[in-house]
Amino acid sequence: SPEFVVSNFSRDIQTALLNLTSEQTAEDGKIAGEKIAAKTLKDTGTAIRAINASLKGKALEGKAGEWQKHFDQFRADGAKTGWFDMKDIDGQVQDIEKLVKMASGGPISLNGLRRAFRWTTDWVENTNSAIENGVRLSAYVNAIDAGVSREKAASLAKNMTVNFNRRGEVGTALNAFFMFANASIQGTNNFVRTLGRLNGRKGDPMWGRMNKAQKIAAGMAVSGFMLSL
Repeated sequence: SPEFVVSNFSRDIQTALLNLTSEQTAEDGKIAGEKIAAKTLKDTGTAIRAINASLKGKALEGKAGEWQKHFDQFRADGAKTGWFDMKDIDGQVQDIEKLVKMASGGPISLNGLRRAFRWTTDWVENTNSAIENGVRLSAYVNAIDAGVSREKAASLAKNMTVNFNRRGEVGTALNAFFMFANASIQGTNNFVRTLGRLNGRKGDPMWGRMNKAQKIAAGMAVSGFMLSL
């Protein structure tokens, strides 16, 4: 569904920026004391364009070209997330046989349909991957520019929203019984981490006060309630 790309991005960027604000305003946040949320939002569009071009084998120039280099480093550091298909040996053999048949000839119409189908699925997957990782790449680059280590920036970016490559020992089985169980568990964990932390230590003047991310989330909840009402 083409609409999914739009709705998925709108949810992702709101969640990512809220979690990022929490990580930079909470005392035990991964980037406590830094201010990169606004810069992350500003650079997300360029990051998406650079990722999309890189995944589709296109080289860009200027600022977008520099972001393609950032994306190469981003992938090397393991920050990229997304769905990937891990097939067994038999499944890989079948894929190779199909590619050989497509390259060696056969019914023209059938090969044409196969190529069109593969092109379409690759285009959809690459486009969605660019949307999925755009805000992550932007946060990764801005975190490094703020003095955060590459390893810490990669961890921050990969876990800003749901990390699809993180599932635990029984994650696959849970997803089979309950659709999107992994996303629900990670989402709840991020929700608690963002909204459930008390600032400062007991006895400090700031203890128990809401941080900026918690205030934003409270405002979103009130706005949502008023819209429903």
